[in-house]
Amino acid sequence: MGYVGVETAGFQGTTPEEAAKLFRELQLAVPSAHTSMPIGEAKQQTLETMRILGSTRIVSGLGRDNFLTADLTKRSCEKL
Repeated sequence: MGYVGVETAGFQGTTPEEAAKLFRELQLAVPSAHTSMPIGEAKQQTLETMRILGSTRIVSGLGRDNFLTADLTKRSCEKL
């Protein structure tokens, strides 16, 4: 179909390792992935998933509720 890459958004029914293997077989790059921010308890798992995929950009959000006030927005910016 002409695709040169994909942007993942979870691995329902598979693992990052299996997905990465398939992407390599299909010669598809994974320039970015929708995943958790690499902070707190998710840090190591997120970084490991990104390493497995060979991806360098995280597409993530903190959710709308984290931007309802100026103070919440400032705290969100500090996290990001």
